[in-house]
Amino acid sequence: EGPVRAALPPDTRLAVARRAPRTVAGGPALRLAPGARVVTLPEGTLAAAQALQQDEHPGSVGPGTEEVLVVARPAGPHQEPDVHVEVLPDAIAELLRSLPLDAAGLAAFGVRHDATPDEVAGLVDGLVADGVVAR
Repeated sequence: EGPVRAALPPDTRLAVARRAPRTVAGGPALRLAPGARVVTLPEGTLAAAQALQQDEHPGSVGPGTEEVLVVARPAGPHQEPDVHVEVLPDAIAELLRSLPLDAAGLAAFGVRHDATPDEVAGLVDGLVADGVVAR
């Protein structure tokens, strides 16, 4: 996984995500969804790829890194396949990289980030609804 992958066309990114290893149902309480991946890229890579796709100057890629979420959604009965890509806040990247997690692991995440159990549950519910994590 490198900086070039973010610049790939959506259909190519979807194919890469489909070939990635899958998790098995029945494991821990929370795991990364089959089509979701977190990749570490040089800082500014995603913005540069988006600029290139719009025929704009890509700008520079920084010396730091950024955590990027890639979620591939397969085609449905009336839906085209889709790939969603976004830069993650540090805490969300930490959570996703630490998956799979059980209830105790989620509670420890909440303590580390000074979040109440309700706040952690709301975060998880949102990630499940977005197809990023699975229970």
